[in-house]
Amino acid sequence: MIAVVIYALLWAVSAMIEEMPVPPKLMSCFESHYKRKNVSSIDPEKINFACTQKYVYTQIDHPALNLSQEAKEWMKRLIIIPNHRRKRQNLRIRREYRRLSDQERDQFHNAIIALKVDTSISPNRYDVMATFHRLLGDRAHYGPAFLGWHRVFILMFENALREKFPSVTLPYWDSTMDESLPRPSQSVIWGSRFMGNGNGVVRMGPFAFWQTPVGPLIRSVGTRGNTFRLQDILRVLSRSRSSEISQPMAENTPFDFEDLHGDVHRFVGGQMAPLDTSPHDPIFYLHHTYIDYVWEVFRRNQRRRGIDPSSDYPLSSDPLHAPQSPIGLLALRNIDGYSNVFTSRVYTYEVHPTCTTLSPNCNSQYLRCATQYSPPRCVTKTFLESPRFGRKRRSVISVGIDSNQTLLSIKSDPIEAVAPHELSLPDGYSYCKELRNEKFNIQLTPADSPFDVSSHLASACMRLDHDFNVLTKDNRVRFCYRNCSTL
Repeated sequence: MIAVVIYALLWAVSAMIEEMPVPPKLMSCFESHYKRKNVSSIDPEKINFACTQKYVYTQIDHPALNLSQEAKEWMKRLIIIPNHRRKRQNLRIRREYRRLSDQERDQFHNAIIALKVDTSISPNRYDVMATFHRLLGDRAHYGPAFLGWHRVFILMFENALREKFPSVTLPYWDSTMDESLPRPSQSVIWGSRFMGNGNGVVRMGPFAFWQTPVGPLIRSVGTRGNTFRLQDILRVLSRSRSSEISQPMAENTPFDFEDLHGDVHRFVGGQMAPLDTSPHDPIFYLHHTYIDYVWEVFRRNQRRRGIDPSSDYPLSSDPLHAPQSPIGLLALRNIDGYSNVFTSRVYTYEVHPTCTTLSPNCNSQYLRCATQYSPPRCVTKTFLESPRFGRKRRSVISVGIDSNQTLLSIKSDPIEAVAPHELSLPDGYSYCKELRNEKFNIQLTPADSPFDVSSHLASACMRLDHDFNVLTKDNRVRFCYRNCSTL
């Protein structure tokens, strides 16, 4: 009798399951990838992510995300192009993130925070920028407008930052310097002096406990995707025409710059992974500034080859990506994003950090020269190798966070301040390690990582890195001794 009842229930459940046909456009995307790629080189997860993202972006409207007229007017004012060519020394200089001084980096972070807490335009100026990207995503992706559209967009964001701090310039994140790490998630980028932790809810660093329209800021660094790889960048730079690195012509080739950029979105994870929420993580802007840097190197190469990059706009059958189609603000067209005016009148780039055997200096305390490569190259340090985090003088701003970890307000503090989410003691791993050495008199070399020492130390002290700021000093000591005492 029981068997009959179970069978009946199973039959009823199975009868409710219906096969849903895959939408033709989505199926077409899958088929195009599988037809044009060698079976051995297919990454099913990557193809699924790319095709579903593209389908969602081109098929789903966002009626609830309309920008207010006030927001539109503000964003129009962010498109500022001087009407005369500037001398190079008067251009803004964008540098690699780890090349900023501590003061410059703090000011950059606080300019972002200032946008986030500025609710004079609802919900706040930072989220307005992210919403704009989401609304016009179909114009910004999957075609030749990708590079030029984002060049305009990140310039607008940079101008928004400069409304708060006039000397701030967007840095770029050269993630090729992270690829050599056995675990790129341990890059100093994911330490408290930079972007904050990359595992789960962001609980440390300048953007700790940020709230976004789609929940708390989270990341899953290194679980999927990958950083940019130097060989991929060199492949892109080996091409001559924009069509060779842009979709649709470059699709399913190793030169597809837009496809490569998506791998880094997936590598960071969280809000950064889906294209419609990616600007809610500040790392988005550093990632796209690097893309713009590489594109500018590509354009300089074009000029040396006698090609005018401003007129090298690829053909596209997609009307949204046609050269004369509007970008979405003012009278700017897609082809205007290819103009030379941006880097001749507004900004330029400092070359990415380099080193040699004779000069093994990367000019940053957060980088080191890896001489095992030929030629040597600068690579990132891990947050375990980086300088200790202590109290420091900051002529910047601090953010109030209440007991529920809600962002409250912003205030100037020109003397000395440590934001509530900032560590006032050494970072979690170092602090735990020091206590361990003190108790057991066991010395660890600077090259040691938690994974080299013990899985217990990994689970205890690495977790402490992420939760360090929510513990009192006494509890920090108890936590370390309790979790590391068996080592």
